[in-house]
Formats: sequence, structure tokens, C-alpha cells
Amino acid sequence: MIRNRRSPVRRATGPDRLTVEAVWGRSGGRCEISGVQLAGRRGEDFHVHHRRPRRMGGSRDPETNGVENLLLLSPEAHEHVERNRSEAYERGWLVRQDAIPAAVPVIVMVDGQPALVLLTDDAGYAPAEEVA
Repeated sequence: MIRNRRSPVRRATGPDRLTVEAVWGRSGGRCEISGVQLAGRRGEDFHVHHRRPRRMGGSRDPETNGVENLLLLSPEAHEHVERNRSEAYERGWLVRQDAIPAAVPVIVMVDGQPALVLLTDDAGYAPAEEVA
């Protein structure tokens, strides 16, 4: 008898509802890159972006779905990140696989202004330094 070694049940690889709510709260429901107000359905009207990508098949590392690794983005901003990867790494919107997301500064919109911050484990921002 030939058996399929793959599990018939797909495991969830994204952040849970409470984590998404925390990221939403941190951003005030705004795209963290453009500052545009977001509403609607996750995956359609807004995206939760992994700064350090999950890789094919996801990751079991709990840091992957931690608030320090996630950004709330409009679909347009998410597309910009994916198409402009060099810029995304420079601005901290993407993080290398060997990096600790909480230690990598990121440029996001805070109170309508771009700010260089660290994302904290309590779903907040900590100042990193002024944006040049």
C-alpha cells in the first residue's frame, strides 16, 4: 500500500486573531508604510506582512508570527514591498532570515510622519533614531 506522507490537514502558518488585532491597534488601523486608513477584510482590503518571510511551507519559529515581525499594510504597499525588495530591506520592511526582527529598525508612519522605530513585543513602537 502506498501512503501519502503529507498530512491531509493544512496547518495554519499565519498569526492568530489576537496578534492581528494587536498589529491593527499598534497602527491605528492605518497602513504602516503609507499611512492610509484601512478597513474591510484581511487578505483583500489589508494585509499582515511578515518582515522576515515565513518561507515555503511556513515556519514553526514563534518569532515568525510575533508582532515585532509583522506590519499592517494596504495591498498597494504590500505589492510595493514585494516588487522593490532592495528598498524594503533598506527600510526594514523586510528582514533577513538570520536577523532578529525586534532588533531591526523599520521606517513606518507614526502620527502621520515617517519614523525609524523598533517594533516591540507589546505591539508598540520604540524610537530607534531620526529618519535621515
